[in-house]
This record gives sequence, C-alpha cells and structure tokens, in this order.
Amino acid sequence: MFTPIPLNLITFALPARQFVIHSSVTVNESLPKVTEFALRLIRLCEDLDAEQLAQYFGFTNKETRLLLESLVDQSLVEFDGTSIRLTPYAESKFYTDDDLPRFSVVKPRTDSVDFDLLTFHPLNNVRNRKTPAYASELPIDQKQIGESTHLAEQAYQTHFQRILKAKEKTNDKIDIYKISNVKSDKLFGAPFEVGFFLNEELEVERQIAYDDEAPQEYRLGVESAVSDALRSTLASQQKALEDYVERFDDKLIGQYLSKKGFDFQAYIRAVHVRNEIGYAEHTQPLIGNMYMPENSAKIISAIKMSLPIQEGQISSNLLTSIAWLAPEYRFWGRSKLFDEFYFSLQKTLPQAKKKKANFAEEVKILYPGTRQTVRSLQSIFWSVQEKSLHFHEGGLANGRIEILLVPSCFACVLFHYAPAGNTASLVPFGFMTTDQQLIKEAQVAISEATNNGRHYVGKANYGNNHGCAPQELPYKEEFGFLNYCTV
Repeated sequence: MFTPIPLNLITFALPARQFVIHSSVTVNESLPKVTEFALRLIRLCEDLDAEQLAQYFGFTNKETRLLLESLVDQSLVEFDGTSIRLTPYAESKFYTDDDLPRFSVVKPRTDSVDFDLLTFHPLNNVRNRKTPAYASELPIDQKQIGESTHLAEQAYQTHFQRILKAKEKTNDKIDIYKISNVKSDKLFGAPFEVGFFLNEELEVERQIAYDDEAPQEYRLGVESAVSDALRSTLASQQKALEDYVERFDDKLIGQYLSKKGFDFQAYIRAVHVRNEIGYAEHTQPLIGNMYMPENSAKIISAIKMSLPIQEGQISSNLLTSIAWLAPEYRFWGRSKLFDEFYFSLQKTLPQAKKKKANFAEEVKILYPGTRQTVRSLQSIFWSVQEKSLHFHEGGLANGRIEILLVPSCFACVLFHYAPAGNTASLVPFGFMTTDQQLIKEAQVAISEATNNGRHYVGKANYGNNHGCAPQELPYKEEFGFLNYCTV
C-alpha cells in the first residue's frame, strides 16, 4: 500500500479584519407555555367555551378568568362571554415550519465579527490576531481593503444566520431589521496550513487544512489565492542538477540524469518508494524538507550518534557550531516545523563548561539576501527565542542546493527540484551522511557559496525592532568553525 511522501508544510496568512457591527434585529420570541398551549388548543378546536378551557388545564374559575383577560388584552382571542376564538392577528403568528405561535420584537444587537478580506466569510474561533512571523501573506486586491467596511456590512447580512449559530444557541428566529453602524479594526492575518506531498502517481499534491464547516465558496476562493501565490517562473534547473551530481559524485541520482533531462518519477519510485537501490555505507537517501517530522527525527538522531560524545561526556576538545546553507526558495522554512527543528538542532550541540566571551556553539543559518532585502527577510525568521541568522549574496547551483553541516561529523545535502509541469512546490531530495569525503565536499561548497566570506552581508539584528539593519560582523568570527579539518 502506497503512503504519501510528505514534502513541505507552508503556513499562509489570509488577510482579515475584525468589525464591530451595531444593528437592530427582529426576534420571534416563543410565548409562555400556558399561553402557547391555550392558543394551540383554541386553534385546534376553532370554537371553545371557557368551561372546556378550564377543564383542559385543570384551572379554577379565577385562573381561567385571568388567562382569558390576558389573551384578550394582547388581542390574541375574541371572547363574547361564552365562545372563545383566535383573532386574525393571532392566526397570523402560527409559522408553517413547526405550527407554533411566535411574536416579533425589535431589539438592539452588537456583534464583533472577523471577516477574511478575500471572500468576506466569517472566521470562527480566531484566538490570536497576531500573525506568525513565518506565515506567508496571501496577496489581495487593495480595493478589497479600501471598501472593507461596506463589504463587511453586506457580508454580515449574507452570513448572519451562520454568525448567529456560532455565537449563541437559541430557538428564537432572529433576523436583521437594519444595520446602524459598522466600525473596522486593524488588519491581521488568519493563519492556515497547506501540506505538500507526492501522491501515488508521484505528482505533487497539496492539502489545505480547512475548518470543518468552511463553505464551498470560501474554499474555492482560498484555493485560487494559494495557486496565485505559488505560481512563479522557475529558472532552468538541468545545469544546476548536473553541477550537484558532479560536485557530490552522486551516482545514485546521476543514473537518472541524461541530456534529455531527469527521470524524476523513476528515481522516486526506485529509491524512495520501493527502496530498490541506495547509497554506500554511511549515507542514506532523503526526500522532503529537513524540518518535516520524519526527516527531522532521522537527522537529529544521526547528529547525536556522530558527535564525539561518550557516556554523556565530550571525548574531544572540538566544540563546533552547525552551518545551515538555505536554498533560494521563498517558501522554505515557512512553518512552525522549521522553528521546532531549529531549536531541536540547537539542543543537540555540546556546550563548553565555561562559556566563551564572544562565541557559543549554535546553529547558524546562511540565507540568501542582498543588503537591500535583509531587513524584510529577517522578520520572517523572528521568534521569541532568537535564531542565529546570517545573510550572504552568493549562490550555489542557482540557489537550489541546501546543506546542513556539522564539521567533521555530519552533512545533509538536498537539491530542490521542480518536477515537470509543477509550479506549486519544489521537491527536495538528496542524502544525509557521515562519510568524511562528502562532509568535506559540503564544507567546500558552503565556502564557495559565500566566496570564502566575501559575499557575506551580516547577521540579523533584531534588537527592539526586527526591521533593524544587519550587524556587520566579521565572517571569520562567525564561521571560523568551518575551517575545522576532518579527522
């Protein structure tokens, strides 16, 4: 039985806004039970005398008189001293859906409602209006934002029964009488996750995590917006894949690469589905982003096994950081899974008993970005617990190669590939290894990507505001650990 192969998880943010809406509503209230049953009895019998009414309820003469006076005062019955009949007004209050009498009153009402600004459907259960930094915001027409108050008023009328159902439980029939005021609050992003995986036909498929009650119109709008956000023109990748295969002498992938192109499906089927072929000892094939749960567990375990630690003690004076060269792909790391993996990696690193003044072992991300773009890019990776994020203007195989390196111990190398006809999500595949030759090559590749530090821009500077200019620290000071030799 085929199991879908997970590739990536992207958190998108749907632009949304909260609106405070003041209105008047008509409430068809249920009557007191004695009044309701009296009216139903009179309607059923059409013509009833006071004695019969008293016998049915077991009332005394005084109780019967008080009930009749109340019904007459409300213009619900006509009583000539002997015969009791419903008034036309009372007859009109019996509803055909359940044959019960109800009476309308107008009441003021105030609702705070969150609407997405794409389809203007109400969003239920929005717990936090602070958008995660890693979420990728879906683009929407600015006209939608400018006219949002008017559109929210229309949406409130359209979806009032859904809003009512989410907010309260009632048997009363409530309808909008008029809307008197709509006040908009600040914009926020409503996060939702989109998972990407290879299906049984080995094609990239996506799955959006909708609320169970999300209506079809809303789903179609979101699907279309996600497709627009993902659509992009990708640079040629044949030469980049050839460079990857040559650099790492990857004969496993190389046997599916020819001048006609790369036989993606044959490679996936043989290596990752049927496990028919693999790498030599100390090297394993990997597919999907490193931070996907199954890959994350494998990598963390492999790093722990490769570190020079015996019985909980460091068996070498070598303490080192991890270098993580990111691919040039705007949907890389846009998930809480990335944060979870990063800080799990951080915990695997052995720390010196005595903290050094200017250096500590940490996971250092090398992310592609120019001096003009780093201010906006660094905000994507902001979190309560700070990451060691660095920027460089270099490149490696058109930004398609990703490397996670623990010098002298471990390396994971992935190529981010776009299957034919796919613009939805890149498919990362490659290997993780403790082979010293491959580790050394990964080390050399990172040096080439940064041109030995000449293309280094600096470290993310969050300070009090994660839009600050990067710290221009010496590359050798931050990445000197890459010069460690394998032993």
